[in-house]
Amino acid sequence: MEYPHNVDPVEDLTHAIPSGVDLWSENYFFGWYDPQAEVGLWNHLGRTPHDPTTWRGLITVYLPGGKLLMSRTYGRGPQTPGESGPSNGTLSFRCDEPLTTWTVTGDAMARPTDIDELGSGLLTDREVVPVQFEYRFDALTPLWDLGAADMSDQSWAHRHYEQPGRFAGRLRCGDQEWELAGTGIRDHSYGPRNFANFRRGSWAHAEFPSGRSFVALRMWDNDDVVALNRGFICEDDKLREITPLDMPTLESAGADPRAMTVRLDDGGREVVIEVEVLSSMTQTLSEPNEVLQGVDRTDPRIKILNDAMVRCRWDGEEAYGLCERSRRIEDLGAS
Repeated sequence: MEYPHNVDPVEDLTHAIPSGVDLWSENYFFGWYDPQAEVGLWNHLGRTPHDPTTWRGLITVYLPGGKLLMSRTYGRGPQTPGESGPSNGTLSFRCDEPLTTWTVTGDAMARPTDIDELGSGLLTDREVVPVQFEYRFDALTPLWDLGAADMSDQSWAHRHYEQPGRFAGRLRCGDQEWELAGTGIRDHSYGPRNFANFRRGSWAHAEFPSGRSFVALRMWDNDDVVALNRGFICEDDKLREITPLDMPTLESAGADPRAMTVRLDDGGREVVIEVEVLSSMTQTLSEPNEVLQGVDRTDPRIKILNDAMVRCRWDGEEAYGLCERSRRIEDLGAS
């Protein structure tokens, strides 16, 4: 059944693991930025391919000056379908009200790094920094449903939902503490997940002080043909579908280019959004479905994933968001 932008609340909660579906996975993401503190949080929980009862937790803290703290952990959390949300012991996503409100908590050890080190190789073992946080997500828009039809040929999920929101909470890293507030996005997807069957991707969003927001997503197949090209603009709590015309492409193992443009077709009106990278991190999408922190150059056909906290400008209005770009290593320029 389709729920275009009127999503069944059950879809927000964890799903039963189906039998006989190779590489089935379920993934949740929360990412946001506080421009006053120059601090961002990137949190992901996904079921692992070798054992879908185990959740992989990924934490990145974006600190001032381009510094990063990164953590990757594994563990089993609640296994009953419809539980309030996933957890692996160090990272937990709790659904307080489906489609509307979530609480995220983390308590982990993270390794310090930066984009230059991540672009040069895999993150190595070192001294760790304790990281604890708790924050709340409150929806700014309805949950955007890409629908089953457009997702049926995608290799990374067969259902996918996204939602911009307001965030507020507290973060402690070692002996530093912050009270944070900002905007960002969450998403939820499920279905077979195999990173081998796409060549590159581009995803961008921002939430503006006037109340409008946008999301744009484009995926290319292994022949470098556009296989998914969707997006929305939300104004006055109403989503309207738009078509991405031009999306940023990653050009190096770092964050290049760091100044980009997103162009959207809003019902015949071209929308141009300028995007500027503030801080970023790079990971490797190891196949079929593993995420390594830093760049693994062992196989040039696998992809790296760069997630950048960005400043966006639209008709003179400034906002903050995320720009995520993935691409095969062999397709990148010199870095």
